[in-house]
Amino acid sequence: MSSLLRARAVSFCQALNTSNLSTISELLADTFTHELLPRSLGPAARKRNRDETLELWKLARSHVHSHTISRSFFQTVIERENSIMLMVSDAGIKADGSTYALDYILIFAFDVDAKMTTLIEYHDSLTATKMFPEAAETL
Repeated sequence: MSSLLRARAVSFCQALNTSNLSTISELLADTFTHELLPRSLGPAARKRNRDETLELWKLARSHVHSHTISRSFFQTVIERENSIMLMVSDAGIKADGSTYALDYILIFAFDVDAKMTTLIEYHDSLTATKMFPEAAETL
């Protein structure tokens, strides 16, 4: 199943790049949860259900004009039967025209149908809050 999980994780990142929420929605289980960590990110760092997460990604897009989670920077850190952890690089242009670059970890868990049940996103809180100080309060 690991090649299928890798493909699902890549599909998720590609859909996030284009803000294709319908594709993302198809990849998520009904019981999906998303957790943004570490807690030092402030109010944005919390666990969300499927609908809250889709709204979060819609809102996050308002802070960014364009972005790319670069496939060339995907590094599989850990892979298990029903989960995969990737280190990714994300770069883009914020809504105010300034550029940003972030490296972070995505931990995906999947059910037996290869639907994503959990996504944990772990950022360097100092870099993330420096790049997106306005997002700490609104996301």
